[in-house]
Amino acid sequence: MTTADDEHTEADMRPMPSDVEPAWYGAYIRQPHTNMSGKHRQLLMFLALVLAGIAFLILGSGSIAITAVIASALGLTFGGLAYATSGGKRVGLSIGPDTVSFGRDGEMHHWRRSALRSVQINDTYRGGPVSPAIGTYLVQGYRYLTLHRVDGVVAHVSLDSANPYADIIEAALVEGAPLPELSHPPAPSAKFRNTSTWHSAGADASVEPMPSNPPVPPTISAKPDATGAPTADGSPGAHSGRAAAGVHTGNTTGMSGQARPEPEEILWRRARERHDAVLLAYSPYEVDPGMVMRFPAMTDVTIPATAEFIEALSDASAFRTDEFPDGKLSAAYRDSISALEMAWSAAERHARSVGTSLLADTDRRRLDQAYKLLKHAEGASTDAERATYFQQVKTLMDDLARSGAIMTPPKVRQAISTKVRLAVAAANDA
Repeated sequence: MTTADDEHTEADMRPMPSDVEPAWYGAYIRQPHTNMSGKHRQLLMFLALVLAGIAFLILGSGSIAITAVIASALGLTFGGLAYATSGGKRVGLSIGPDTVSFGRDGEMHHWRRSALRSVQINDTYRGGPVSPAIGTYLVQGYRYLTLHRVDGVVAHVSLDSANPYADIIEAALVEGAPLPELSHPPAPSAKFRNTSTWHSAGADASVEPMPSNPPVPPTISAKPDATGAPTADGSPGAHSGRAAAGVHTGNTTGMSGQARPEPEEILWRRARERHDAVLLAYSPYEVDPGMVMRFPAMTDVTIPATAEFIEALSDASAFRTDEFPDGKLSAAYRDSISALEMAWSAAERHARSVGTSLLADTDRRRLDQAYKLLKHAEGASTDAERATYFQQVKTLMDDLARSGAIMTPPKVRQAISTKVRLAVAAANDA
């Protein structure tokens, strides 16, 4: 039996025309030649330094031939590191009123937006496997979207949150919000017949990821919808993302016929959700003793990446409001959230890559000992044993904090003290 949904799917799956519609907004990332992790880069750098040291020692002994071989290896190591971390092809996506285009240079997909069943926002991609897809265009250190088409086809593509059009793209694809009107809608041109051409905010826009002077600037209303009706909530995604079912274009009403907020308010709401996501991701470093023991750099404001994150967090909190503000404050808040996401990603990536290696050997051993004692306490079979372990943890952490080796957040100190008090009380009652 053919249902209305079947007919809708068949219509949406029609082949795209050869002259794909102009893209209104786009966001792209320069993809490194390899997704090399921070540890691998550090290993290559260490190897290069070792080779340089050996070459220096041999050069002093007069063995020119061996020195030349090592110098060549040194050059290859640095060259490989530079190549692995340098930018290659562009990865990203662009949208128009009826089409979403995504992929990388020379490998583009064009889908009708009406063919999307849902679009899911995922957390920062850190490497590793993702669900099977027709195309996987991911760059480590960036969030990514998972696009689900009504016929079951899936695609993954990274999105640069710092791009000025990222919020507009997310609101349109995830919330189903209408695109803000361009002052001069782009006209089709011969450029659109080349499927490897990239566009950003207009038919003939620059292909740079963040154009400083877009040829067709967006015009967004700064006033909220008079009805104040909320947007339709999507079902949670599999990777802590948010998905909106039944994404369609060109409508200013939801599935129930209720009016949607203006685009500016939708972008502001999305910024609040992104703000909350960062706060949720950061909270374990503020309250969990084990996280501080494993990644002390995340709470050490003398480390530049951490200091920049704390400053970005303060800026975002200063711009945040409970009610939708005027246009200028809303734009400033969205900008602060984009900066916050980048600072958070950099700070956490650095903290996890260095672990406890930045500490002096003695301090690192004591912190490792505190972490082992914490695990022993959590698995202790008796209250008295648990109380002893927790007390030792508290003593070690207090000593490390007093010496300035680590910076322990107040909630972590409180959590350790509470564990000691409860364990001692339980042991005394036994």
